[in-house]
Amino acid sequence: SFEIEGGSIHAVPGSDQAGPEPPAYLELPGRCEWSGWQIEAKTLEPPFEPSAEKDSGELTEVFDRGATGGRLTIRSWQPGDRLRPLGMEGSKTVQDLFSDAKVRRSARGAWPVLLRNEQIVWVPGLAFAHDFRLGPRTQQATLIRVRPPPASVHGSRFTT
Repeated sequence: SFEIEGGSIHAVPGSDQAGPEPPAYLELPGRCEWSGWQIEAKTLEPPFEPSAEKDSGELTEVFDRGATGGRLTIRSWQPGDRLRPLGMEGSKTVQDLFSDAKVRRSARGAWPVLLRNEQIVWVPGLAFAHDFRLGPRTQQATLIRVRPPPASVHGSRFTT
Protein backbone atom coordinates (compact mmCIF):
# COMPACT_ATOMS: atom_id res chain seq x y z
CA SER A 1 0.00 0.00 0.00
CA PHE A 2 0.96 3.66 -0.12
CA GLU A 3 1.11 6.57 2.30
CA ILE A 4 1.00 10.28 1.58
CA GLU A 5 3.10 12.28 4.01
CA GLY A 6 4.63 15.72 3.72
CA GLY A 7 3.49 16.05 0.10
CA SER A 8 5.23 12.82 -0.94
CA ILE A 9 3.91 9.37 -1.73
CA HIS A 10 5.73 6.46 -0.08
CA ALA A 11 5.38 2.74 -0.60
CA VAL A 12 4.67 1.08 2.74
CA PRO A 13 5.89 -2.53 2.86
CA GLY A 14 3.89 -4.86 5.06
CA SER A 15 1.35 -2.23 6.07
CA ASP A 16 -1.56 -4.56 5.30
CA GLN A 17 -0.71 -6.67 8.38
CA ALA A 18 -3.36 -6.76 11.08
CA GLY A 19 -2.84 -5.03 14.41
CA PRO A 20 0.22 -3.97 16.42
CA GLU A 21 2.94 -6.36 17.52
CA PRO A 22 2.14 -7.86 20.96
CA PRO A 23 4.37 -6.74 23.85
CA ALA A 24 7.62 -8.54 24.62
CA TYR A 25 9.51 -8.70 27.91
CA LEU A 26 13.21 -8.07 28.42
CA GLU A 27 14.78 -9.62 31.49
CA LEU A 28 17.70 -7.56 32.83
CA PRO A 29 20.19 -8.92 31.88
CA GLY A 30 18.84 -10.72 28.83
CA ARG A 31 17.81 -10.38 25.21
CA CYS A 32 14.68 -10.48 23.11
CA GLU A 33 13.31 -9.65 19.69
CA TRP A 34 10.35 -7.36 19.03
CA SER A 35 9.00 -6.51 15.56
CA GLY A 36 12.39 -7.31 14.00
CA TRP A 37 14.35 -5.19 16.52
CA GLN A 38 17.05 -7.10 18.45
CA ILE A 39 17.25 -5.87 22.06
CA GLU A 40 19.92 -6.88 24.56
CA ALA A 41 20.55 -5.78 28.15
CA LYS A 42 23.58 -6.39 30.32
CA THR A 43 24.62 -5.29 33.78
CA LEU A 44 27.58 -2.94 34.18
CA GLU A 45 29.59 -2.62 37.37
CA PRO A 46 31.49 0.57 38.28
CA PRO A 47 33.29 2.25 36.68
CA PHE A 48 30.62 2.59 33.99
CA GLU A 49 32.26 2.83 30.58
CA PRO A 50 29.45 2.55 28.04
CA SER A 51 31.46 3.99 25.13
CA ALA A 52 33.56 0.82 25.05
CA GLU A 53 30.36 -1.20 24.56
CA LYS A 54 29.03 0.66 21.49
CA ASP A 55 28.85 -0.92 18.06
CA SER A 56 27.97 0.77 14.78
CA GLY A 57 24.41 0.16 13.67
CA GLU A 58 23.17 -0.13 17.25
CA LEU A 59 21.36 2.31 19.47
CA THR A 60 22.85 2.16 22.97
CA GLU A 61 21.99 3.73 26.31
CA VAL A 62 22.97 3.15 29.93
CA PHE A 63 20.42 3.34 32.73
CA ASP A 64 20.44 3.20 36.52
CA ARG A 65 19.85 -0.48 37.35
CA GLY A 66 18.05 0.42 40.58
CA ALA A 67 15.50 2.46 38.60
CA THR A 68 14.98 -0.03 35.76
CA GLY A 69 14.46 -3.05 38.02
CA GLY A 70 14.68 -6.60 36.68
CA ARG A 71 12.37 -6.56 33.66
CA LEU A 72 11.18 -4.13 30.99
CA THR A 73 8.18 -4.30 28.68
CA ILE A 74 8.64 -3.55 24.98
CA ARG A 75 5.59 -2.44 23.04
CA SER A 76 4.52 -0.03 20.34
CA TRP A 77 3.66 3.55 21.25
CA GLN A 78 0.13 4.42 22.24
CA PRO A 79 -1.69 7.74 21.89
CA GLY A 80 -1.02 9.82 25.00
CA ASP A 81 2.34 8.16 25.82
CA ARG A 82 4.60 10.72 27.51
CA LEU A 83 8.03 10.88 29.07
CA ARG A 84 10.32 13.47 30.58
CA PRO A 85 13.38 13.36 28.32
CA LEU A 86 16.79 13.68 29.95
CA GLY A 87 17.49 17.30 30.83
CA MET A 88 13.97 18.62 30.15
CA GLU A 89 11.83 20.26 32.81
CA GLY A 90 8.52 19.06 31.41
CA SER A 91 7.28 16.03 29.53
CA LYS A 92 6.89 15.35 25.84
CA THR A 93 4.61 13.01 23.94
CA VAL A 94 6.07 10.12 21.99
CA GLN A 95 4.08 11.38 19.01
CA ASP A 96 5.98 14.70 19.24
CA LEU A 97 9.30 12.81 19.44
CA PHE A 98 8.40 10.98 16.23
CA SER A 99 7.34 14.20 14.49
CA ASP A 100 10.47 16.09 15.59
CA ALA A 101 12.70 13.25 14.31
CA LYS A 102 10.69 12.97 11.07
CA VAL A 103 9.90 9.30 11.66
CA ARG A 104 7.39 8.17 9.05
CA ARG A 105 3.90 7.44 10.33
CA SER A 106 4.10 3.98 8.78
CA ALA A 107 7.19 3.19 10.92
CA ARG A 108 5.85 4.42 14.25
CA GLY A 109 3.75 1.37 15.14
CA ALA A 110 6.77 -0.90 14.80
CA TRP A 111 9.12 1.37 16.79
CA PRO A 112 9.86 -0.05 20.26
CA VAL A 113 8.98 1.77 23.45
CA LEU A 114 10.66 0.33 26.57
CA LEU A 115 8.77 0.63 29.85
CA ARG A 116 9.20 -0.17 33.53
CA ASN A 117 5.70 -0.89 34.71
CA GLU A 118 3.79 1.82 32.83
CA GLN A 119 6.58 4.43 32.83
CA ILE A 120 8.50 4.95 29.60
CA VAL A 121 12.22 4.33 30.05
CA TRP A 122 13.46 4.78 26.47
CA VAL A 123 12.31 5.33 22.92
CA PRO A 124 15.46 4.09 21.13
CA GLY A 125 17.16 6.68 19.00
CA LEU A 126 14.78 9.43 20.14
CA ALA A 127 14.80 10.00 23.92
CA PHE A 128 15.28 8.36 27.29
CA ALA A 129 13.57 9.28 30.50
CA HIS A 130 15.24 11.53 33.03
CA ASP A 131 14.20 9.32 35.96
CA PHE A 132 16.34 6.42 34.69
CA ARG A 133 19.62 8.34 34.22
CA LEU A 134 22.86 7.48 35.98
CA GLY A 135 23.39 9.55 39.10
CA PRO A 136 25.81 9.91 41.99
CA ARG A 137 24.01 7.13 43.91
CA THR A 138 24.01 4.66 41.00
CA GLN A 139 25.62 1.41 42.15
CA GLN A 140 24.88 -0.73 39.10
CA ALA A 141 23.94 0.21 35.57
CA THR A 142 22.07 -1.53 32.78
CA LEU A 143 23.41 -1.17 29.25
CA ILE A 144 20.72 -1.70 26.62
CA ARG A 145 21.60 -2.22 22.96
CA VAL A 146 19.00 -2.09 20.24
CA ARG A 147 19.60 -3.12 16.64
CA PRO A 148 16.90 -1.97 14.21
CA PRO A 149 15.62 -4.43 11.62
CA PRO A 150 17.33 -4.40 8.23
CA ALA A 151 15.86 -1.69 5.99
CA SER A 152 15.63 -4.17 3.13
CA VAL A 153 13.12 -6.23 5.13
CA HIS A 154 11.05 -3.55 6.88
CA GLY A 155 11.62 -0.40 4.79
CA SER A 156 13.24 2.77 6.04
CA ARG A 157 12.17 3.36 9.64
CA PHE A 158 14.23 6.38 10.51
CA THR A 159 13.65 9.41 8.31
CA THR A 160 11.93 10.47 5.13
